[in-house]
Amino acid sequence: MKSACGIDYAHAAKNIALREVQSVQIPFASSRLLWRMKVHTHHSIDEGDIVFLREYFNSRGEEPPK
Repeated sequence: MKSACGIDYAHAAKNIALREVQSVQIPFASSRLLWRMKVHTHHSIDEGDIVFLREYFNSRGEEPPK
């Protein structure tokens, strides 16, 4: 995929979190990237994720990304 939610691959690739699963490095979207991907879509399916991510950032004393 070249881009999603207005975020191109080059930007997304800089904002991944690597996790090791059975000795294989798997790239996942970071919390900041997930926020940027979901906050502007206005899809009802993303509302729970947005609430969770807002609470996550608040619990860490951080503002959600702009």
